[in-house]
Amino acid sequence: EAIGNGSSDQLEAEIDALGKVWKKVYGSKFVEIQYNFFSVDLRPEFKKHRRELIDRYIGLRKEFDGAEKAKDPSKLAPLGDTFNSLGDELGEVNDSYMAAQCYRTYAVCYEDTLNGDRADLRKACEGWSLFLQAREGVDLKDTAYNAAKVRFETLVAEGYSSPEVEGEAEGGPPA
Repeated sequence: EAIGNGSSDQLEAEIDALGKVWKKVYGSKFVEIQYNFFSVDLRPEFKKHRRELIDRYIGLRKEFDGAEKAKDPSKLAPLGDTFNSLGDELGEVNDSYMAAQCYRTYAVCYEDTLNGDRADLRKACEGWSLFLQAREGVDLKDTAYNAAKVRFETLVAEGYSSPEVEGEAEGGPPA
């Protein structure tokens, strides 16, 4: 992210070294993609807006952590929807990494691990799908990606990716 504020020989050398090591260890272009995003693709008119979105993310994430710790599912659905919208906004400024972070939290807000029988696994499935797409956009297929992919595929196999059938309980499996 620092490269977006200006370059220096030292910063360029550090990013180059990180990119080479990342490519060797993980076999992906994540560092190169992020470098290009911050140094070239993030247009000046979007920098301030992106910073505002990141600040909103930080505040919302604190609210989510509090709701999760307090085991308060009544706050999770509104937070989930807000994270989904925030992910879309970050996608509009082409910050796929942070959009993915939002979509991941969106998915978790509707999961049965936090909501029990009040879970909305259709929305969780949608969130995991959006998370995977955003991570693929920055070539970041790490442990979080792999776990999300397994969960997404499980939800798809259980029928939660198809549209809700009229008369079906919200978030329930297909009739």
